[in-house]
Parts: sequence; structure tokens; C-alpha cells
Amino acid sequence: MRRRFIRSFLSGFLIGTAVGALAIWLSSSERRAGSVIWRERASQLAQQARSQGEQIAALARERLASARELLETRFSAGEQATGTMHAATSEVTVSTES
Repeated sequence: MRRRFIRSFLSGFLIGTAVGALAIWLSSSERRAGSVIWRERASQLAQQARSQGEQIAALARERLASARELLETRFSAGEQATGTMHAATSEVTVSTES
């Protein structure tokens, strides 16, 4: 009876240890697979964010360039108008003095 108890105990212990080790191994490989999936997803999201950031930066550069052109056009038109006004007033001044 004592032998049966020891055999049962040892076989149960070995089977339990094997099943436990198998469960741990399977859960760790699932975790590793899960972490790989998370890393891939994070990489995809980072790539999407990078491309969207590049698009936004390109759009901002285009709008800045068009705003600069618009301001340069307005300032050059304003300088030409101011120059024309100075020329007109100096002609008027000259013509009134003579």
C-alpha cells in the first residue's frame, strides 16, 4: 500500500509538473507572439504618423510659400503705388512752384 501511494504521488507529481511546464511554455510563446503583433502594429502606427506628419509639413511649406509670395506682391505693389504718389506729389509741387 505504501508503494502504491508513493507511485501515485510520484506519477501525479511528474504529470502535474509536465502539464504545468507545457502550460507555461505555451503561454510564454503566446505572449511572445502577442508582443510581436503589438510591435508590428506600433511600427505601422508610427509609420502612418510619420507619413501624415510629412504631408502636413509639405502642406505647411506650400502655404507659407504662397503667403510669402502674396505678401511680396502686396508690398511691391504698395511700394510702386507709394513711389507713384511721391512722383505725382513732386510733380504737383514742382508745377505749383513754377
